[in-house]
Amino acid sequence: MTRLKTRRDAFAFPAEVVRLDRPHSGDEDHEVIDIRNLANVVWRGRWIIGLAALGLAVLAAVLVSRIEASYRASATVMFGEVRPSLAGFEGLFSDRAFQSRDLENEIQILTSTTLLARVVEDLGLQHDPFFNPDATAAEPDETGATSLANPPLDRFGLAPDAFESPTTVELGKQNAVTTIREHLQLTPVKDSAVIQLSFEAPSAAMAAGVANAIVDQYVVDQLQVKLDAARAATDWLTARVEDLRQKTQASEEAVEALRAQLAATAGQGIEITQQQLAATNAELSAARGAAATNEARLAWLSQALQDGRDLSSESPLIRSYRDEEATLMARRDTLSANHPAIPQLEVQIKAVRDRIEDEAQRVAASAEVASQTAETRVRELERAVHDLESRALAQSRDEIRIRQLEREAQANRLLYENLLTRLTETSDQDGLETADARILSPAEFPTEPVSRNAPVMVVVAALAGAFLAAGYVVAREHFNNTFRTPRQIEEATGLPVLAALPALSGRRNRDLVEHLVRKPSSSLAEAVRNLRTSILQSNSERTPRVIMFTSSIPGEGKSSTSMLTGITSRQMGKSAVILDCDLRLSSTERILGIGDSGPAPGVLSVLEGSASLDEALYEDPRTGLHVLMARRGERSKERGNAADILASRAFAELVGELSRRYELVILDTPPVLVVTDARIIAGLADAVVYVVRWGSTPRDAVVEGLKEMRSARVPLAGIVLSMIDEKRAANSIVDGYTHHRGRHHAYFET
Repeated sequence: MTRLKTRRDAFAFPAEVVRLDRPHSGDEDHEVIDIRNLANVVWRGRWIIGLAALGLAVLAAVLVSRIEASYRASATVMFGEVRPSLAGFEGLFSDRAFQSRDLENEIQILTSTTLLARVVEDLGLQHDPFFNPDATAAEPDETGATSLANPPLDRFGLAPDAFESPTTVELGKQNAVTTIREHLQLTPVKDSAVIQLSFEAPSAAMAAGVANAIVDQYVVDQLQVKLDAARAATDWLTARVEDLRQKTQASEEAVEALRAQLAATAGQGIEITQQQLAATNAELSAARGAAATNEARLAWLSQALQDGRDLSSESPLIRSYRDEEATLMARRDTLSANHPAIPQLEVQIKAVRDRIEDEAQRVAASAEVASQTAETRVRELERAVHDLESRALAQSRDEIRIRQLEREAQANRLLYENLLTRLTETSDQDGLETADARILSPAEFPTEPVSRNAPVMVVVAALAGAFLAAGYVVAREHFNNTFRTPRQIEEATGLPVLAALPALSGRRNRDLVEHLVRKPSSSLAEAVRNLRTSILQSNSERTPRVIMFTSSIPGEGKSSTSMLTGITSRQMGKSAVILDCDLRLSSTERILGIGDSGPAPGVLSVLEGSASLDEALYEDPRTGLHVLMARRGERSKERGNAADILASRAFAELVGELSRRYELVILDTPPVLVVTDARIIAGLADAVVYVVRWGSTPRDAVVEGLKEMRSARVPLAGIVLSMIDEKRAANSIVDGYTHHRGRHHAYFET
């Protein structure tokens, strides 16, 4: 159990799944471009790149040699010429200095269809075959124009007048404009408002004539545009001035009408109303104070009456009554209790006190009347203030309307006067406009044709071919879904590459054994010995004795690799046996070159007990290798399903018996993705070697096959990269083992 656990850890897949469609960086969010890999890909496709560059260079040289000589004439024009302005209406006339950002606009005008069409009409270029290749292809009709032949319109379900076809003259003008634009070159002069206009044509006179015609037509066009703008501005200003005059008159009349209306309805101005409101507010404040005083006096008098207090301070009459009461009481106090005048004095005192009470009631009633009068006055003043405030608010709104109408009238008047002044200035400006551009130097007749600089064009074509071919090579490599280097396999699977076996060009599988026997120092023999050494050293705890070879799909060199490994072990003095486990489509007989020698016992006969192991073992006369194969004569449907046979106890005992007799037992099994035999047998092996064909086996097939094997928890030792084209591998810049071995053939027997 300990040995199995160690083996699983040693051959486990990496924890991180590596994407096969791009370089692995360890970070899924960022792709890493492997410069070394990219250079390697380009180097392998260097012949394709070189041939493509050479082909395009030759093609460019041929095309350049066939180009007719042409002449180029150039004229220079300066835009945005600064000149004094005769009028201040900058919105209509371009009197400002030319700015660099306007240069592109002027270039677009120079190449516009309208301007170039006028050049074509002025020079009659629509009749020149250089500008219009169809100039001689049509004959003019009675009107001087030739209509293009229309296809039968009834075939398309259209009436003859469904659309109008352009005439030959119109089409000729369009062709001429297109030709001019193709041969026209505009080059701005750095840090200036100057453009160099160049035109290329078959003759010197034509080149200079067209270039001068374009710049002349541009100057005329500029002037015409400015004149049209001035006339349009005059017409617009005239209409606008009349409209503003009427608006100004209407707004002023509205102001006066509103003033008259307010004077008739209000009767006084807002200033008088505000003065009245201030005076009334002052009276209201005083009345509220008096009302508060009377109310307080009334409350005090009422409380004094209830408490029986003396109100002498509120009435002089009460004070006199109090004096009279005091006199009577003093006289009573001087008399004895039985004096006959005492009763009369008591009556007099009571009468005085009644008069005091009546007077106090009268004083309280007078205070109440005064308080009510003060409250009434406050209410009257409040109503007066409210009325005055309402009147003032209404008058304020009317004043706002008046001020708004006055502002509108003033604005209309100001705009009217301004536009009237502008109209006068514009009328004076009309007829005095000049173009903002001028011709610095007209085009002159060129004396020599344009140099085509053929070497540069050939070099550019060669570079373009090289870049295109490099792109093709890189794209082809990117979309390649096979393995070409051990590094690719290790990154994709996490398993080591035990060896890389070269292919023998032009040889069949059965020739491999002969090649290995005759040339034990060849590159193939050295690679197989390296494979055997890697397998035996794959487990540091125990040297594997039972080794299983399998692959994803048929045709990957699995059986050949098994055979070569056994032969190499035999050459090194180790006993080895090949157990052919492919009971369906065995290729061992074909590899060994065994013909139809009649019925012979094989692995199935041994499992059934009809033949002994010694009888079924085949010894190759060339190598002495022992092979237990599935003979063609013993394969039949009656013997049962191959998977059941391989899963039987008899087969396990057979493997055990072979491992006791031989130092190395090699199990040659069917492909993993085709049948389940390999997964069944893998439990009997000490090490499993997975074979992948160089540049052939799809990556997805390898990953899926290894996934199947891993699910069976088998001891995967590593991968063999088979059938390598050493010449192609040696063409890479650096490609590890395959590159160096492919470049140093002197060490190997050829």
